[in-house]
Amino acid sequence: MSVALREAEVLWEAPLARGAGTLTSGSGALDQLAITWASRTERPDGKTSPEELIAGAHASCFAMALALVLGENKTPPERVAVTAACTLDEVEGVPRITTVELIVRAQVPGLEAAVLERMVGRAADLCPVSNALRGVPSRPVSNRRRMTLSTHGHDPGAFGKPGGRPNDEPWWPAPTREGACMDVRLKRAYEPATPADGCRVLIDRLWPRGVSRQQAKLDSWEKDLAPSTELRQWFGHEPRRSGEFRRRYIEELRGERPRIAALRRRAREGTLTLVYSARDTEHNDAVVLAEVLRRGLPKARG
Repeated sequence: MSVALREAEVLWEAPLARGAGTLTSGSGALDQLAITWASRTERPDGKTSPEELIAGAHASCFAMALALVLGENKTPPERVAVTAACTLDEVEGVPRITTVELIVRAQVPGLEAAVLERMVGRAADLCPVSNALRGVPSRPVSNRRRMTLSTHGHDPGAFGKPGGRPNDEPWWPAPTREGACMDVRLKRAYEPATPADGCRVLIDRLWPRGVSRQQAKLDSWEKDLAPSTELRQWFGHEPRRSGEFRRRYIEELRGERPRIAALRRRAREGTLTLVYSARDTEHNDAVVLAEVLRRGLPKARG
């Protein structure tokens, strides 16, 4: 039995260039919405379009998915805002939907930004519309997530609620549109490689024990981006040290800007999967590096 079944009808009259259509939903919430080719490809002039409807569906579905995973994590959000931008482009002379970019803003008191980013990743895996867009093989759709996260109310622009930034949290710049269009994923080296991983990059200093190069199926090994031996040994994957480890590791990454820029370019070209060995999937160097790739290095304290 279906969880939900919804219908919409469009009535179109006349040829495409000079024709017009009206859209009506079965629920009646959308009633006689006007659609034209000109308003779709030029100025909207108060009319809707398939891309706008896809954006609305994706944003609402993703907001529900994120609210669900945050609730299951026992960290319910005060507010979630999702803006979707659906792009229609010409590919080899044919109109294609090429990107759906999500701008996600969430206010979740007491939740670390890194944990919230992982919750956003889980929401992307759960969201039915995200999965539907990924599953259309005839259309080169790429899901991109641009995240502006407010975990403690310290981002005045998020929901108009000013607040103080915790002393132990770096101030992250708002991601630029260029830097935000990335699909950065994390995967343990002991999980099977799949085509969906895209470009697979090992970011540990040591090769994963018991994994052959054939099994790893890596595109590159960026050992210079791994934490220093001293920092890795001090951390020892102790969760209680994760905050200080994150701070020290970010300071080390400041000296690797060219390598970070190269990985960001790869991520803008397609899916980038950071491969790591740690058993702890929440407190490790890959989580920190993914945050740096998505949002840039935080401003140095001073």
